[in-house]
Order: sequence, then structure tokens, then C-alpha cells
Amino acid sequence: MNKILLLEDRPDRMRQMLNNGDIMPDNVDIISDMEEIGSFLEEMEIRITDYEIIIVHRSALTQHADNGFYNTLVAECREIDKPLVVFTGGIGQSIYSNDGPILLMNSKNFYSANLIPFVNLANDGKRPSLLYLVSGEIWELSELMLDRHNSTYNEQPSSNFEKISSKINLKIEEL
Repeated sequence: MNKILLLEDRPDRMRQMLNNGDIMPDNVDIISDMEEIGSFLEEMEIRITDYEIIIVHRSALTQHADNGFYNTLVAECREIDKPLVVFTGGIGQSIYSNDGPILLMNSKNFYSANLIPFVNLANDGKRPSLLYLVSGEIWELSELMLDRHNSTYNEQPSSNFEKISSKINLKIEEL
């Protein structure tokens, strides 16, 4: 079983936008045929449990008659704590929620130099933070900043707060 599912309705864009002609590693199941995407969406509640991480181009969801697929997928992933990445060319900034976790990001940012290392981390048996797709190797700093923002609004910091902040402190001391 592959660890990551990628629903990409425009495979030519994927090949064109991958950084430096990289090839997607084998641990990613790519579904690009619209009929296959439709079949997956019809059986979504059952099939998402087969993967560690779900990645979807938003238009792959909205091209079907039932535009409720997006909301259903988000709700299902939140319910079973399944990481979900939704990318689209229609937004200018990344939006992250620990509730899921869920990341909404721009297509150009998704197909960046951070994608293949993220996929390789998942291939190594790890569950990488979705923030790696946004910030690369400094994803921990992004999580700390998010925790700081959330604590300002009386929300709970992430469960990794102490571990990450001590790592960041060690890195700062090394400088």
C-alpha cells in the first residue's frame, strides 16, 4: 500500500511544474483520470483509510456534479485525523489548520522544491508535518509561530510545542 494519494486532474501540469524535472516517488498513488477520481470520491469514506496522507487538486473535486465532495472530504479527514493537502491556483497564501491537519495552498507552492523531500519523509515511515510543504526544513519554526499565534487567541498549542521549541533553541545556540 502506498502512503500518499494524489488526486491530480491535470497530470501534464504536474510534470511541468515539478521542480527540476523530478519524478514523483513510487510511494504516491496518482489518480488523474476523471472517471477514476469520480469512483474514488463515490467511495471516499472507505478508500481514504488506505492512505496516510491525502493530496488533492481542488478542481479534481469541483469538476463533478456534486460539488459537496470538497466539504465531505474535509469532514472525513478531520473525523479520522487524516492529513489533507488541497492545492489550487486560485489562492495567494497557504492556510493551515491543526484540525485534521489540513493545508490549503497554491499549486505553484505545492509543486516546489519541498514536495519530493516531503514525500520521501513519508516513504521513510514518518508522518511529516504538512508545514514541510510550506517551509521545507524549517517547518518547525512555522509550527512555533502558529502556536504563538494560537496562544494569543487562547487556543491550545500543538502537542509538539515543547519538543520543537527545545530543538529550535539548540539550533539558535549553535549559531
